[in-house]
Amino acid sequence: MDVTQENPILITQGYSRDHRPDLKQCILDLIVSSDGYIPLFFRGGSGNESDKAIFGKILAEYSKQINFESIMVADSALYSENNLNLMKEEKLKWISRVPFSIKKAKNLVKALLSEKLQKSEQKGYSKRY
Repeated sequence: MDVTQENPILITQGYSRDHRPDLKQCILDLIVSSDGYIPLFFRGGSGNESDKAIFGKILAEYSKQINFESIMVADSALYSENNLNLMKEEKLKWISRVPFSIKKAKNLVKALLSEKLQKSEQKGYSKRY
């Protein structure tokens, strides 16, 4: 899929973060600045579109429209072989979390000794000392 072409947005069955499979979905991709969250890039997508399949293409297209150096920050959906190859080809700087579906990442997190962690004041988080 070429993100630069005009394509109709299909409002269709897709993944619902609200666990509402009865509702149809559409995707809104938004890139914002880190200094005030100013919208810099907006794109609509079909409800069944995969983040992993499109993230790299969106960032590559965005980088062609800007004329300053930037670092792309994305969730773990960016971390796929195709996206990493595209980011390298386009010479983009990026930060992402390696998904736990990669065994090495899961094992590294498990290897962290729990006695070195202390409960945080925020529920679900720990601090490392």
